[in-house]
Amino acid sequence: MRRRLHLLLPLTLLLFSPPGCVRLGLDPPKRDVGTQKQDGTAKKMDGPSASKKDRGNKKKDGAVKPPDKGKPADLTKIADKKWHDKWVPPACGVACAGCCQGTKCVGLGQQSVSNCGVGGSVCAPCPAPKACKTMSCTGGVCISFAVADGASCLAATGKCLNGSCCTGCQKNGKCLSGTSQTATLCGGGGTKCAACSTHPCVISSCVNQACHSANKSNGTACAIAGSVGQCTAGSCCFGCRKANVCHSGGANTLCGKEGVQCADCSTKTAPACNAYSCKKGKCVLTQLAAGTSCSSGGASGRCLNGKCCTGCINGSVCYAGTALGRCGKAGAVCATCPKAGICKVATCTAGKCGLTNLANGTACQSGLGACLGGSCCTGCVSGGSTCQAGNTVAYCGELGKACVTCKGGWICVSGACMQL
Repeated sequence: MRRRLHLLLPLTLLLFSPPGCVRLGLDPPKRDVGTQKQDGTAKKMDGPSASKKDRGNKKKDGAVKPPDKGKPADLTKIADKKWHDKWVPPACGVACAGCCQGTKCVGLGQQSVSNCGVGGSVCAPCPAPKACKTMSCTGGVCISFAVADGASCLAATGKCLNGSCCTGCQKNGKCLSGTSQTATLCGGGGTKCAACSTHPCVISSCVNQACHSANKSNGTACAIAGSVGQCTAGSCCFGCRKANVCHSGGANTLCGKEGVQCADCSTKTAPACNAYSCKKGKCVLTQLAAGTSCSSGGASGRCLNGKCCTGCINGSVCYAGTALGRCGKAGAVCATCPKAGICKVATCTAGKCGLTNLANGTACQSGLGACLGGSCCTGCVSGGSTCQAGNTVAYCGELGKACVTCKGGWICVSGACMQL
């Protein structure tokens, strides 16, 4: 009777095993004819089909240990897998290569991260993956895989990089945290590291994975692309500065360059016919246009070649204006005074042409008379101021000399008194 039950038990388990599960290691014990007694009873054995080696691995309490010196079975090794399938009973009561969910065997191809296991163990969920990791159940084993680089992580506060969540910034495939960042490598949220401002008038720093900047003191020397200047409100001023505001520096009232303080050229005192104007950032003396009204020493004139001409101008030359051939004043065009007549002399006085009488008595007409009141008197002069013909008895004379009165009975002939 005992022998019949022993033979029927494996057949019953095989018939009622769940679909997809294969019963391994429970073959009915073979009849050992060589060990059967003459009365027909079988000789006692150590276990089902137990080999001499298996009997050697049996502990004192009857439990069979793995063949590898008692270490836990490594199911990736074929020998240990065969041993496990043969001697370790599955949780679901049937031989199961996957895991057991109650009495159901979940095959290796039917498992998920919620039900994962191998060798008939109880199905268990895989552990929750870390940031930038994903979990899968492969061959009954929970395996962690890295998420693709660039995916958002930690509530979108970072991006995945090499299987880790980078909340700092990325540079050449590495993540730089806040403590490793500098003004040249700064950023957060897993973005690409960037350099903070390199402006010469700004002091840059990376604080809490963000760029911060502070303006350098106004007047600090700066240079950009070879141009030099001075800092003003965080910018490099190449013109001029006034009240911490940078100006182009080309205006007469705001003149300067290379960031110096602006100058007002219009307030500089310039000589007559000149004015200060802004040229290339400097106040330079510039001549006023020719003909511009001017004054010098209290006298009016016109500008010529940067000077005030109070005489007269002939072409592009200023003359004193006192010569007969160049007479004029106040910068007017020079005039040529006309020639004088007998007993007259031409003059240029105060820039004006004029005629002046020669002194009375001055010889004139080649010695044939004498000047009187600007005229040549060839007769005689009476009363010191009147020229007489000089041919009468009352006024007889010649050559502009004083007239005489002839005596009674005398006559005047050719300016001389003669007795009859």
